[in-house]
Amino acid sequence: MRIENTNNTQNLLQQIQEKQTDRMRQLASGNRIDRASDDAAAMQIIERLTSESEAYQRSLGNAFDGVSLLQVAEGGMQNISADLDRIRELTIQAGSGALSDSDRRALQSEVDQLRSNIDQTIERTEFAGSPLLSNNETREFLIGSSAGQNINVELPNVRERSLGGLDNLDLTNPDSRANMLSELDNMRDSINEQRAEFGAQQNVFQSAARELANTNVNMQESRSRLRDLDFAMATSENIQGQIRQNAAITVQGQANAQQSQVLSLLS
Repeated sequence: MRIENTNNTQNLLQQIQEKQTDRMRQLASGNRIDRASDDAAAMQIIERLTSESEAYQRSLGNAFDGVSLLQVAEGGMQNISADLDRIRELTIQAGSGALSDSDRRALQSEVDQLRSNIDQTIERTEFAGSPLLSNNETREFLIGSSAGQNINVELPNVRERSLGGLDNLDLTNPDSRANMLSELDNMRDSINEQRAEFGAQQNVFQSAARELANTNVNMQESRSRLRDLDFAMATSENIQGQIRQNAAITVQGQANAQQSQVLSLLS
C-alpha cells in the first residue's frame, strides 16, 4: 500500500508542478490565453477580434487619408476662388471711365497673371502625386472591415466644370467686360459650391473615423477581457499552488522514507 501511495503522490506532485508552470507562464506574459490548449473556444474568438481590430485600424487610416485629400483639394479651390474674386474686382475697375487704354492694358496684364495662377493651382493641387482638380474621377475609400463599406469622393475637372470662358476675358473690350461679370459670378458660385461639398465630405469622413475609433476601442476591450490575465487571482492561485507543491514534496519525502524502511526490513 505504501508503494502505491508513493506513486499516487508522485502523480499529484507532477500535476501540481505542471499547473505551476502554466501559471508562471501566464504571469510572465500577462495573458490568460497564449495558445489554443489554454481555451480553444476563447482563442478562436480572440483571433477573430484581433483580425477585426486590425481591419478597423487600417480603415481608420483610410478615413484620415480621405480627410487629408479633401483638405488639399479644398485648399486649392480656395486659392482659385480668391483669384476669381480679384479678377472680378479688376473687371469692375476696368469699367471706370477715368481709366485710359494703357490703364486697362495694365489691368489685363494682372488678369493674365491671375489666370496663370489658377492654371498652376489646378496642376499642382495633388495628393500623393495624384492630381485632384484636373480630372473627372471618383476616389473610393474603404471605411470598415467588409467589402462595399466605401465612401466615394467625386473630384471634378475644374476647368471644364467651373471656369469655362475665363480665357475670353478682355478688359480692353467693353463688351467682354460687360458679358464676363455675370459669368464670373457663376464661376465663383460653382467653385464655392464645390468647396462646400468637399467640406461636407470631410465631415462624413471625420464622423466615420470617430465611429471606427469607438468600435475599435470596444472590440479591443472585449478581446482584453478574454485574453488578459487577472493578476490578483493568478497570484493568489500561484501562492496556493506553491503551498500545495511544498506539501506534496513533504509527503513524497515521507513516503520515500517509509518505503525505504519497509524494503530494508524485507531484505
